[in-house]
Amino acid sequence: MADRRDFNREEIPEDDPMGEENLPEDEEEGEDLFGNDMMDDYRADPALDQYDPEFLDDEPHEPMSIQTRMAAERAMEDREVRAGRRARSPSPKGDSKTPAFAKRLAATLQASPSSVAESEEATTTQKKRRVNDPFGLSDDLDEEDVPEALYDLMHERLSQGSDIEKRLVEKIRLSFQQFLLKYVAENEEGPKYPDRLRKMAEQHQAHLEVSYDDIRRWSPNLSLWVSDFPHNVLPILNETLMLVAARKFKTYTKLADAGENELRVAIDSFPVQDKIRSLCTQHTNKLVKVAGVVTKRSTVRNQVKRLWVRCAKCNLPAGPFEVAEEKDLRPSACLECASRGPWRVDRQSTIYQNHQTISLQESPSSVDAGKMPRSREVVLTGDLVDTVRPGDELELIGIYRCLHDTATNARTCFPVYRTDIQAVHINRKGDLKLIQISDDQQKNILDLAKSPQIRERFISSMAPSIYGMWHVKTAIALSIMGGQPKQAAGKHRIRGDINTLIVGDPGLAKSQFLKYVEQTFPRAVYTTGKGASGVGLTAAVTRDENGHFCLEGGAMVLADDGICLIDEFDKMNDQDRTSLHEAMEQQSISISKAGIVATLQARCAVVAVANPIEGRYDQQRTFSQNVNLSDPILSRFDLMCVLRDEADPLQDEMLASHVVCSHIRSHPDANPEEKTKKPKTNKTSHLNPISQDMLKKYIVYARQRVFPKMTDVDSEKLASFYSELRAEAFRTGGAPMTARHMDSLIRLAEANARIELRHHVNSRDIDNAIAVMLESFIQSQKHQVAEELRKKFRRYLAQGPLADQFMAILDHLFKETSIKAQLA
Repeated sequence: MADRRDFNREEIPEDDPMGEENLPEDEEEGEDLFGNDMMDDYRADPALDQYDPEFLDDEPHEPMSIQTRMAAERAMEDREVRAGRRARSPSPKGDSKTPAFAKRLAATLQASPSSVAESEEATTTQKKRRVNDPFGLSDDLDEEDVPEALYDLMHERLSQGSDIEKRLVEKIRLSFQQFLLKYVAENEEGPKYPDRLRKMAEQHQAHLEVSYDDIRRWSPNLSLWVSDFPHNVLPILNETLMLVAARKFKTYTKLADAGENELRVAIDSFPVQDKIRSLCTQHTNKLVKVAGVVTKRSTVRNQVKRLWVRCAKCNLPAGPFEVAEEKDLRPSACLECASRGPWRVDRQSTIYQNHQTISLQESPSSVDAGKMPRSREVVLTGDLVDTVRPGDELELIGIYRCLHDTATNARTCFPVYRTDIQAVHINRKGDLKLIQISDDQQKNILDLAKSPQIRERFISSMAPSIYGMWHVKTAIALSIMGGQPKQAAGKHRIRGDINTLIVGDPGLAKSQFLKYVEQTFPRAVYTTGKGASGVGLTAAVTRDENGHFCLEGGAMVLADDGICLIDEFDKMNDQDRTSLHEAMEQQSISISKAGIVATLQARCAVVAVANPIEGRYDQQRTFSQNVNLSDPILSRFDLMCVLRDEADPLQDEMLASHVVCSHIRSHPDANPEEKTKKPKTNKTSHLNPISQDMLKKYIVYARQRVFPKMTDVDSEKLASFYSELRAEAFRTGGAPMTARHMDSLIRLAEANARIELRHHVNSRDIDNAIAVMLESFIQSQKHQVAEELRKKFRRYLAQGPLADQFMAILDHLFKETSIKAQLA
């Protein structure tokens, strides 16, 4: 190390002719120029004191501007350089083609190597370059021609608790620069990150996603330092990214010249993931990866990033001062008046950055039984602010920091430090807009949509572990797809989400349907009516750590753009259910508490499950007599499914066979033959279910890119069906039919079209919507009334799918034959 420092140190050569020690003894006093005959040099000589008139320019000229004068001076300087009479004078502010940041990169490329031999080779290369280019036209070195020995970090060491020396900083910067320019991933031909840099500039982004695995393959030492010393290494990588981007794209040149290092390196694909409750002292000041759900988000504030101050007495500026926990942001004394204060902030020169805090809580599914979920405070800066919202499920990579907490120390009189996570990279889960679908997946999805009976296959793929219940699976499938929201005249919004209510006897897998939707749909929130209050479902006003009132969203706010699943819906209090009226129809939640007047978005579908009043559903009673729910809340459900536990020997045998095969397939030690075992009754099934992975991609594609449009097709049929059904509802006293159900018919038709990935609604979608609505209405009636309604409204089902009609006829005939055989 000493040899390197001596090699880089600029010292006066021993044989310097201008040095004071090398002056000749006889020339110490020098020649006396102020003699008695000094004035003879200035005596008058008429023969010589004359000027040639040809060389005099006495003509009038226009005044020369500053730009013209500077251009003339540059032209004369270039002439002198070409003549070899002088060297090019350095520019104090840098050339326009070579901004200030280029000097740092040039210094990086000429950084001192690890041996004297390499330094001599570099010096020889620089001399050759100066000989070949005497005019200095190639000041910026070629970035691709840097020897590997100059940025190899294999033999470097970085110790804990010490600052990185300048030589190693330059070497890290050069290594990461070459990584961005040269790294080639596996099974690829060209460099990976130049294209990403170009896309970053095209989209005006302020971050570049860099894979941790790529850094590990490029330089294992650098990847280890990123993991163990992110506080020291990541700022170097951010600065290098800014310099490389500014050299290639003019978009970032002004930011680099102003000293604003706004670009950051977002490290993703970190291999080690920890739980939030497992973070401890061994993770302090290291890179960590955690997953959780955002429960609270603060407002965006301005944080000082680089501070400039001025002396209050002489107004002399001082700075910049980098903001850090362990640094003092004030200068020791003023350089002009030697005053030690007071100081005032120069708000014009000070650089700020966006700052926001969120609360990240453990996912409910990852918490062990009997334990409370824990949370951590996460700090978002720069372009990360306002990228997440409460309810988002995150996969976060950040720096686990330990900070001094003055308030806690003053209260406890004990040195206690608080911890938080400074976010480096965020991956949102469950957001349909952010889920990417590859070209191959898109091709498979479009081919699947063209297959015959895609609607029946899609519905049969809902909860395949549950036997039968075709009507419930149809309602779940339509709720997952949803309709198209609309903006009516007068800024009135018509919802497009489909609400479903499932009522039935115990033991019919009602809650299992909700759990299936939670696992299948990208954004779903599960809650129970008994354990959730009204504010728990909508929104609550609480106090933050500073004592100020703030809003916390409930389950429906967290499920925005998703599905809210409510179990035990009948166990809720009437006041809590009343708070859902606005959220289920207008899909907004209005708050006016503690001086806070706000409206929160709750654009989600509601799938609720309820039990009958006396435990079992009585077919001799109406729907309102079996369920303890009011008419206003019932009218907000588009579909209502009634499940009855009826004794049927044939169906019970099929169900038992299905359950046994399901247990055999799900056993952890099952062999390939057992995993493909099917029930005896399903061997001749005409439907081939869709795999669950493909089903999830199919749902995401349909919700992202398919927006069905309703035309005037069969409008008379819809109107006549609605008028007759509404008349029967008032006559029989079943579930209430209101004008909302006319909107429900349109939403159901749009959802049927979306299942088949069509952008228009046809007559078949209208027939399917009418069939589903009619079945929902008939199931809510008494047994005798239901049979009469089936015969009366049979003509509306005449144009339904042929496969459904055929299977329904066969099922009805099979049941009649089996009952006669049992009686005989």
